[in-house]
Amino acid sequence: GTSTSSSTTTTTTTITDPAAPVVDLSDPLGWTSPWTGLEFESYKQVIDAKIDKQRRRSSRHSSNNHKVEICRIPLYDGEYGYELAGIVPWAYWKSQQEHCHVHTSGRPGTKYLYYFSHTHTIEVKKDGLQRQSHSLPKESPFGKMNHGDPHFSNDQFPTEGEWAPPPYQHFFARTDVTLDKPLMVLSNKYTLEWSGEPKNNIPIRHLHEILKTLSQKYHIVYLRFQDKRLEDRLERKIRTSGKLAEYKDKEMIKRFFPSVVLFEELSVGLDLEDINLMLFSLYATGKDFISVQGGNSVVASFFGGRNLIFCEEGPELWNNKGDFTYYHRFSGAKIQIANNTTDFMKFVPQWYY
Repeated sequence: GTSTSSSTTTTTTTITDPAAPVVDLSDPLGWTSPWTGLEFESYKQVIDAKIDKQRRRSSRHSSNNHKVEICRIPLYDGEYGYELAGIVPWAYWKSQQEHCHVHTSGRPGTKYLYYFSHTHTIEVKKDGLQRQSHSLPKESPFGKMNHGDPHFSNDQFPTEGEWAPPPYQHFFARTDVTLDKPLMVLSNKYTLEWSGEPKNNIPIRHLHEILKTLSQKYHIVYLRFQDKRLEDRLERKIRTSGKLAEYKDKEMIKRFFPSVVLFEELSVGLDLEDINLMLFSLYATGKDFISVQGGNSVVASFFGGRNLIFCEEGPELWNNKGDFTYYHRFSGAKIQIANNTTDFMKFVPQWYY
């Protein structure tokens, strides 16, 4: 599962000038405290109380309205990005209809995706492989077209309704947090693609180059999260195949950019539900994001702001007619696609320096 935190040695600094600020060398990343320990636990309690309050309010409404019916959304255990794009907005739209009590279910880690549900049930597969790639259900808005494949262009987007993205940015906002620099979530991946080799990852030398400036301007959380508990069948097959060469991005970051925080440093010890809560709370605090093709480019588009997506290959491109063209619909986010490293290295300074 997740890594364990290392022990910390506290160093005492002698201050000769009584007016000088006290530097606590045991906590060089003090800005992360809202996402650790009791502060994060307190935030979680606030969010859970909000969920409980809206469910109680929904129950009171239904007791006075005999027309309310249970609207069940089928469990979807396909790709995470597909669920966010095609299932969650369908369920949220249903939840906004007066006659609906939405009942949802999902694989581990989906509790907060469906915070608006009247009831959400976590269903665990015995083999531990929670997801596998398959199409969206036929009765869903995306399932009614394109054989349940979410890869289509914005001008083909279904206009019949039954699709409304939940306001994640508003619901998961950290009203208790004030930072001295803006927060950026920079997400990446490293896996075998359709061509049989890694393609849609930010090369380490480019990562090094952009972090030289970005780490000065932003507090950065680097997200290339690996947790065996969340693997799907393809991810496990690739991991155990021995075909994936080493990709020492995190080693480079910790050596040259110690102020950059790895997501697993914040999520260590959390259960699967709280991992997504941690992720959502970080995205809700930031406005500038960098992501790569796949599920992390979807979730990064749900929180407004700006999302630069690196993608060298994939059906999301399709000669500018793929699903990237409708990602702005998730939250009104400004989306920019870079389909090669030259464009990527041009857009990063234009957008974020």
